[in-house]
Amino acid sequence: MYENLKIGIMSHAYEDVPFKVHVNHMTLFSYWAKRFNVVFLGIDGLVNAAARNRLVDTAIAYDCTHVLFLDVDHRFSKDFLDLLVTSHESAIVSGLVCRRTYPFLHVGFVKKFGTYFNVNFPNCDEVYDVDACAFGCTLLNLEWIKKLEKPYFRDICTSEDGGKKYNKRSDMVLCARLKEIGGDVRIDSRVSVEHMVPNDFVSPQNRHLWEIFYMELLTQRLMRVEFQVPVYLEAYQIYMEKELHNVVDLGCGDAQKLQKFFEPVCTKISGTDTSDEQLMKCKKRFPQGSWNLCDLEKDEFPVKFDCDTLIICADVLEHLENPTQVLNKIPEDVWCIFSTPDMSTVGDDIVINKGHKQSYDKFTFEELVNHAGFKIYKSFLYQERLKYKGHIIVCRKEDFEC
Repeated sequence: MYENLKIGIMSHAYEDVPFKVHVNHMTLFSYWAKRFNVVFLGIDGLVNAAARNRLVDTAIAYDCTHVLFLDVDHRFSKDFLDLLVTSHESAIVSGLVCRRTYPFLHVGFVKKFGTYFNVNFPNCDEVYDVDACAFGCTLLNLEWIKKLEKPYFRDICTSEDGGKKYNKRSDMVLCARLKEIGGDVRIDSRVSVEHMVPNDFVSPQNRHLWEIFYMELLTQRLMRVEFQVPVYLEAYQIYMEKELHNVVDLGCGDAQKLQKFFEPVCTKISGTDTSDEQLMKCKKRFPQGSWNLCDLEKDEFPVKFDCDTLIICADVLEHLENPTQVLNKIPEDVWCIFSTPDMSTVGDDIVINKGHKQSYDKFTFEELVNHAGFKIYKSFLYQERLKYKGHIIVCRKEDFEC
């Protein structure tokens, strides 16, 4: 069925190949050689863009119709290539692989408003059109590649608004160039790829177990030194579940918890505080974020909210003279996480922050939020570092789907 295809199977390594991966690849090479017209190509010691360009030129010299890139920290199933070649007319088709670091997201992107966003795909037998995909488990159609000016793979350093520089990786650049000339970029979710992590592999099937494991470790570590850690854990879970894109922390402090939980998953992070000193710490810790001096009661919010936004307001409302005034300024359809100490659980031996101007228990805090027009979706207590409980509310104004 695919007798007209000649596939250059390519692997490049900058370091030694792990033994488990080596055995997997050798087994598959033997199997594929019996089923397809293949050429095996490899290169050692070059970084990604240079290695890929050299390998593509070699494949073209061997009259290959396609190239298959295999990373040396990936393991593949026996039917990996059989499934990918069903999309051989596409410019690029990739298997479904997860990042090897928290939060182990699927490597696939769609572009909105000039920004690339990660997409998490359901584990089902679908082929998805995307704007960029992984390149360590990927079949490229050389007829499309030949339409591009050399070098095919190129890293580009560019500037964001405000002068911040960042590097656009060569694989992302290639996807964008092919899309510009009408090529399609696809991810085949039937093709599950394992990505090496320390002493094991993460896959689309077990990524949630790895995420839970990491989050438990992170939460336990932060709980030793920080307050409100469960608030940010709950915020992270809502952010991922609702597939939101922006996080705004009202009263962010030094933003340590915000950074730990959201830096790997969110490209638009903002925070407000009344302290210049705290905001300087934020800018030093996480310069990619937007940090704003703001008195929540006197000033308008310095950032805009929409239905892709999550607002975190962790143990802040009890410090305000008129918290209802602040809650009234939050628009509809914005997910919010509010928290406060439950004063009914505070013993006489516990000294709570002397800057509190309000005092709430679980019922009065829910009443405050309800009266401001929010619908409460979750409301629960959690154990704080000291001998009292905090109260978390997940809510949003009205009940419209965005």
